[in-house]
Amino acid sequence: MATRGRKTKYDPDLHPKQALKYSLLGLTDVQMAGALEINPDTLYQWQKKYPDFSESIKKGKIEADANVVSTLYKRALGHTQKHKQAFKLKKVDEESGKLYDTVEVHDVEEYFPPDMIATIFWLKNRQPEHWRDKKEVEIDDKRSVNLDSLSDSALDELENALKSNEE
Repeated sequence: MATRGRKTKYDPDLHPKQALKYSLLGLTDVQMAGALEINPDTLYQWQKKYPDFSESIKKGKIEADANVVSTLYKRALGHTQKHKQAFKLKKVDEESGKLYDTVEVHDVEEYFPPDMIATIFWLKNRQPEHWRDKKEVEIDDKRSVNLDSLSDSALDELENALKSNEE
């Protein structure tokens, strides 16, 4: 009996490794499908059908997200970072007494102060109930209001305001 459809392009030795790398690069599922030269629906089918492929994508996304969170956290708090830096120096040749240029490479520690934008972003996403810009307040007020004393223009204004809030 013949099987339906064409043979799969899935390679168990290649595609899980590629999926991991693409996930680490931060590609979305649609972008990853494009990079693998398959339809996004095929990508989703492969994730259901091949556990190694699915796990590679999950693992890559978790690691990529963790790296971004770590970097954001460092920026929010401020940090120091070591790197090598080249310095151009002028020296005197002891024999001839002439000046010459030389380059020396030294380890340097650079301080990066806290970044308020990163701090705000972190707090808004980690504790939105405390840090979001817009707070929603629900008022449950059952008091009645006497509208008889309002003028027709004030009533029209109030009605328009209520209609615009409903939209």
